[in-house]
Amino acid sequence: MLGNTFGRLFQITTCGESYGWHATAEQAGYGGGLLTIVNGVPPGIKLDVPLIQVELDKRRPGQSK
Repeated sequence: MLGNTFGRLFQITTCGESYGWHATAEQAGYGGGLLTIVNGVPPGIKLDVPLIQVELDKRRPGQSK
């Protein structure tokens, strides 16, 4: 996947590859990786990691009906 940047208030850049991706480091060995950088987040903003994970899980393969 080529690098992608989008957004105005928060600018999100993604890069990396999903080929060979595994859920844990032990399973991964040598393989792909994904990276997301979020610019424009004011200092002190708390991120709700469990909420973000719920949204990411919706994008997992096989979740569509």
